Amino acid sequence: MEADDLDFNPFYQALQDQYHTAYEYAQEKCYTICVPETSSLEGVEINNRFVETHILKPSPFFQGQYYTAGRKEKAVFLDEDILQTGEGFSQKVTAKVLVEEKAYNKEYKPFKLLIVDQPLIPTPRSKRNSVLSNLIEIFTPKKTPTECREFLQSFPEHKQTLSNIDTTIQQFKKNYMVLKDYMDDAVKKIENICVEARQNLLLVNQHPHKSDQRFEDALSVAVESYILSELNSKVFPVVCQKWKKEDEHLQKKCQSLEGITGEQLGLKANLRCPLPSAVSEMSNLNQKCTPHEKLVCLKTVLDFIAEDINKHCMAGSQGLSGDNFLTSDDLIPLLVTVIIESKSSHLWSNLYYMEHFNWAMSTKDDLSFSLVTFKAAVEYLKTTKFEPMKKMEKEKQASKQNAQVTKPAGLPHLLLASPADKNNLPSGASAMDRQLEKITRMLEESTKEFASVGSQGLPRHGKGSKYRASPSAISPERQDRTEKLGEFLSALQDDMFGNSYGKQS
Repeated sequence: MEADDLDFNPFYQALQDQYHTAYEYAQEKCYTICVPETSSLEGVEINNRFVETHILKPSPFFQGQYYTAGRKEKAVFLDEDILQTGEGFSQKVTAKVLVEEKAYNKEYKPFKLLIVDQPLIPTPRSKRNSVLSNLIEIFTPKKTPTECREFLQSFPEHKQTLSNIDTTIQQFKKNYMVLKDYMDDAVKKIENICVEARQNLLLVNQHPHKSDQRFEDALSVAVESYILSELNSKVFPVVCQKWKKEDEHLQKKCQSLEGITGEQLGLKANLRCPLPSAVSEMSNLNQKCTPHEKLVCLKTVLDFIAEDINKHCMAGSQGLSGDNFLTSDDLIPLLVTVIIESKSSHLWSNLYYMEHFNWAMSTKDDLSFSLVTFKAAVEYLKTTKFEPMKKMEKEKQASKQNAQVTKPAGLPHLLLASPADKNNLPSGASAMDRQLEKITRMLEESTKEFASVGSQGLPRHGKGSKYRASPSAISPERQDRTEKLGEFLSALQDDMFGNSYGKQS
């Protein structure tokens, strides 16, 4: 898990449910909200006093000084990443700020969420128990096939059903022929096996929280990984046969681009640095044997990119904090450089495999965002006609002399252009520019989708946090939103495989 998962944080959930009015008022006033990390809340009673103590309004006189909400104001002091209680508290408490998130209210005004290591009200350790920790463990989807198998086998009542699933898997491997021209049929057949297996396991499962959607999601991931880890050797080679030409085209493209610089791709100067951890992880993509495990690999790649960039920025005294965080616009060219350096093969086949043989993934979680970012990078690689460095430099120089000539080098140039500029490329614009303009429009639609979530209190990536998707329960209104990633995903799917993916509502 990350530093803290707000999906499982009882205080944050309480703010959105029974204390929704106080939460809305705090957002409206742009107050700072302290959220004790989940593990520190075991056995803690969350009441009105507790909520008021953790909503802080700034002092009108002193920077770094705050007062708690409610009638009886108490003083709280913030010094860098240390939060300390003061006048009005019966006992002094010093809490460490683990993560600082920037969120936005309905009017898109910013306010802060501080994830702290303990509550500001002293809580006796003797009252804490392991119930919440056990639930978090149960509700967290497992990553590897081994972990998924162990999770399913941890329930004794699953024994006979798992034996039946094993029989079904063996029958499929023995009797069903996977053909590259009938891949849709194989997708449907395996999906039906997974759905039936999931339903049968839920029927016999005796866990008290088995009706919780989070438990069902974790079980679905485990079932799919359990089945596809056994079928991978039969299915994935045929997927590679089906998309052999596309894989070879992308591999040759990557080979021809070895040595391409971040500057050529339009990367900001402060983001140009080696990304060894991400490159190493990306090179492992083909070794992962299930679509879910491959998706986890992609998310890890993005996390490593953020970590390496943050270290580079910190060395220059400018970390990824506050308004200075990685955006989707930054990640596309960064991921392109990682893909090229990793010498990855079967890019198109892996993309198809992750999209079409993964049914448990929600379209609003961090793995889904990782997939759409990877998809954009592959699309960018596949369709863009990269020009030699010298020619690009000449065009760059020419653009400086003639304001009517489009800047040639990269995605961010187009993303920073005005809407009028992007929709009216000059007649002399290169094919590369036109492709970038197309991807840009799709990215903008996706950005608008995420921005609409942000206006309901969506945290942005801030101090202490890696690049990651925001928690699915981040605002009360999110349950009413259509589960989708926006027009960007739809546009890319139309261009590539033409099918939806993930768990559909």
